[in-house]
Amino acid sequence: MTTIINCPSCDRGLQLPENLAGQAVQCPSCGHTFTASTNGTSDAAPIYRPEDVQPPPSRRPAPPPSYEDDYVDEPPSRRRRRDKPGKVQAVSVMMLVGGIYALLHLLAIVLGSGFLCCVWPGVYYGIVMGIMAIVTASPLLGESAYLQTAPRGIAIMQIVNIINLDVVNCVMGIISLVFLNEPETRRYFRG
Repeated sequence: MTTIINCPSCDRGLQLPENLAGQAVQCPSCGHTFTASTNGTSDAAPIYRPEDVQPPPSRRPAPPPSYEDDYVDEPPSRRRRRDKPGKVQAVSVMMLVGGIYALLHLLAIVLGSGFLCCVWPGVYYGIVMGIMAIVTASPLLGESAYLQTAPRGIAIMQIVNIINLDVVNCVMGIISLVFLNEPETRRYFRG
């Protein structure tokens, strides 16, 4: 003979053989495990599995998605194009030209002095600054320049390159810093 009992979790009626009375049974609908009683109801103390226990829903509202999250999570075909300010383009071009100029300037100094200037540490600084400026400016020329950090450090390095009598890089570094501190440029880089 079968007995009909209700699942304490989803309240579905289950037909159970009498030989399962007092044993743990699992509801086929919700997967809840409970002890079947002989009187057609389930016992008051259900058996819980750890996977049955779910945390209460958070009462705190979810934070609104940020502009970058909206942009980056979209597939490439649906992404809104973030317009690059002209000042960001100018900074990237000045850094690229400044890096190339620093390397050529130092090459001229080294060849002109007959390699005697290689004992001056400023030569090595200029080489490092030139390479770093080229490497940093190259991604800034692309469409995803907003993913880069604002290149303030390279602009400062260009200014410090005045130790090699590199006036061109000093001026471009000052202009780059001014452009990087403009509100539209700071908004573009966001950090």
